[in-house]
Amino acid sequence: MNIGDPDWIIKLGPITRTNHAGTKKQAEEGAAIQVKEDIKVIMDTAKPLIPLLSKGVILSGGAEPVVKEEVPVPEVVSYQLPDGKWFSIATSKVFGVKLTEPKPKEE
Repeated sequence: MNIGDPDWIIKLGPITRTNHAGTKKQAEEGAAIQVKEDIKVIMDTAKPLIPLLSKGVILSGGAEPVVKEEVPVPEVVSYQLPDGKWFSIATSKVFGVKLTEPKPKEE
């Protein structure tokens, strides 16, 4: 396998979570926390697959690939409800694990 651009070995998401609360800040923080916690659980579950999925990968120069986790910051949108409370939707972009070329060593 030759790697030019970063190559996903585990690609997940996006995921979306919602929350409602009395203030906009509480609603946004609650939705964002849910996304972050769920991404952590999913990534922790997927980590044991990394050695299996990267097994046999050979870079063009013979170097070992670098494993890079991609974990996005959730994007949050909020709406004020007629009763004055807030409703927030938090969504992640795709996330997972990529294999990349090692950075050249500076001499």
